[in-house]
Amino acid sequence: MYIDALFRERSIKQSDAWVSLAVCLAIHIIGVQIVLPIFVPPHFSPALISFSFFVTILAFVFPLAYLTIRYGAIQKSDFIPNGKDLIVLLLSSLILFMYVSLFVLRYNVRVSPNMVRMFSDLSGVHYSIALISILFVIPLLEEMLFRKYVFNIFLSRYSISLAIILVGIFETFLHVGYELRQLFIIFLYSVGLTIVYFKTRLSITLALHIFLNTMFYLPT
Repeated sequence: MYIDALFRERSIKQSDAWVSLAVCLAIHIIGVQIVLPIFVPPHFSPALISFSFFVTILAFVFPLAYLTIRYGAIQKSDFIPNGKDLIVLLLSSLILFMYVSLFVLRYNVRVSPNMVRMFSDLSGVHYSIALISILFVIPLLEEMLFRKYVFNIFLSRYSISLAIILVGIFETFLHVGYELRQLFIIFLYSVGLTIVYFKTRLSITLALHIFLNTMFYLPT
């Protein structure tokens, strides 16, 4: 069975994945979705929104810190694509462009209309914080947690199909508060990103994740 090189020499514990996911989801859902009402239009507080991104980042930092200590840091090779990776990136980008065009451009179905409206109300430093967080910081942290660590831990016990589905379910739960059809879209792209990761490496799924967030979140 395929296991990333980072995990081959380690004694893998399934509880590491479950506890890490629980911590991430608890901090994010309680701290952002419940305590901070940033998804309730029409009144958005720029300072509150900026703080919500800080809480979201912390939700990833704590479990990632533990997993890094337990299994080792992500390697430089995770970010150096080879020729096959670039071909997969090109093909995946074309598929995602058609996928995004269908939901966003034709049916105007975004992951979160409130997030798009939020961006239009931000300016200056708050806009910069939101932009950098959504396009770069949070995608990187999500890819590290869900694809690099949790997916590989699940692979040590479950089949690849079940591991992919479990990652998709938990990544979708991270977006609780969105509409059902939006959650379905998130589940689909999570499954797709995990499949791509299984065939390539972290830099490819990170590039695709940034592309998806750009298309789905930012105003057209």
